Amino acid sequence: MNADGNGQAGIRWYELRDPLDGNGWNIHQQGTYAPDQYHRWMASIAMNGLGTIAMGYTISGQDSIYPSIRYTGRSADAPPGEMNYQEIEVVTGLGSQGAYHRWGDYSMTSVDPSDDSTFWHTNEYCIGGWKTRITAFDFGPISPPAVDVGPDTVICENEVFYRTATVSHQKSVLWETDGDGIIQNKRSVNLAYLRGQQDIINGGANLWLTAEGYLPSDEQVDSLVLGIDTVPDVLAGPDTLICIGHSLQLNGYVSDYDSVRWFSSGDGSFDDPISLATVYTPGINDTTGKEVVLTLAAYGAACDSTAGSLNLSLDVCTGLAENPEEELSLLVFPNPASGHFNVTINGSTSKTIVFSLTNSQGQQLFRYQIANFNGSYHNSFNISYYEPGIYYLQVSDGQNTSSVKLAKNP
Repeated sequence: MNADGNGQAGIRWYELRDPLDGNGWNIHQQGTYAPDQYHRWMASIAMNGLGTIAMGYTISGQDSIYPSIRYTGRSADAPPGEMNYQEIEVVTGLGSQGAYHRWGDYSMTSVDPSDDSTFWHTNEYCIGGWKTRITAFDFGPISPPAVDVGPDTVICENEVFYRTATVSHQKSVLWETDGDGIIQNKRSVNLAYLRGQQDIINGGANLWLTAEGYLPSDEQVDSLVLGIDTVPDVLAGPDTLICIGHSLQLNGYVSDYDSVRWFSSGDGSFDDPISLATVYTPGINDTTGKEVVLTLAAYGAACDSTAGSLNLSLDVCTGLAENPEEELSLLVFPNPASGHFNVTINGSTSKTIVFSLTNSQGQQLFRYQIANFNGSYHNSFNISYYEPGIYYLQVSDGQNTSSVKLAKNP
C-alpha cells in the first residue's frame, strides 16, 4: 500500500476471527507497518498457538538499502494494531536489478506443526540477481554469532588454501585479508584463497572472518595466520671426476628449506648425509662402474621435496703417460684441478715438443710448442676460465705421443 501518499510501500495487515456466533468472520484488528522511510512489500503473515503473530517481507530504499529480508511480529498481549517485536534482518541484500518490472512472487510465513510455536519464512532478496532465503525463528532471545576459523597453517606457494569455518547464529559472513591474494566468494564460510606475489615475499598473510549477527552491532571476528612456504631451489654441484681411491668434497646449495639429504645411486657413503657440505667416499661398485649419480634432496615445511643431481666419474688418474712403454711421459698435478695445474714432461731426446689441450668434443683449446727441449720440462697452466668437465692433455715429440685425462672442477 501507499503508506505516506507519496509512493512509500508499506504493509497493511489484518487479523480475522470467527467467534462461531453464526455471523462468520470479522476483522479483529488491523494495522499499517511502515516504521521509517524505507519500502516494505511482498509480506506474508501467520499466528502460532500462543497467539504470537509473525510477519516477513522484503525491504529496500535509499542509503544503499538493497532488497533484503526482514521480519517483525507482535505478542498476544500487544496493543491492537501494533507490531511490538524488534525488526530483525534475516539476510542483507547486496545489489539490485532493473531489468524486470516485477519482483519474485515467493513469500510465505507458516507455523512449524511440530511445536505450534516456531515460524518458517521464505522470501526474495537481491545480490545482483534474485535469490531465495528460507529461515526459521521465534521471538525468544537471539544468540550472538560465534565463529571459529581453525588453526594457523602453512601451505606451499603453488597451492590454493581452502578452509571451512564453523559459524553459528550469523546473518552474514565476510572473509578479509591483509595480503595481496584473491579471496573467492568472500561471503561464504567456505574459503578459497589464492596467494599473491607479495604474500610469497612476506612469507604469508593474515586472514579473518567476520560473522554479523541479527542484532545491530552484533558481530564476532576470528583470524588465522597463513604461512607461505616456497619451493626449494637445489644445486648439487657440477658433474666432476675424481681419482679412484679419493673422496669428493660436496658443497650443495639449497634455498628455503627445512632439511636436506644426500643420496647415491651407488654403494658409497657420505660422512654426513643431512649436511649440505659433506664428503662422499665411493664404494667398490662405484669404483668398478666408474660412474655414480649423487642426488641432493631438499624438504620444505609444506612444499613437496625437490632434488638436484651431479654425475661423478672415477678414473685411474695416474698422471703418467697412457702409453708407458714409450719414452715420452706426461705428469699432471693436481688432477682434478680447478684453476692452475702443473705439467712435467720427461724422457724424449727430441729438441722440439708440442703440448696441447683438447675438450671432450674434440676441439683443441690451445697448442704450445716447446723449443730447445733438453729432456725435462716443467710449467704451470691456468684453466680457471674453462667450463667444468673433462679435458685431454697431449704431448708429442714427433715420434711418440702421451696423453692424460684432466678433470676441471668449479
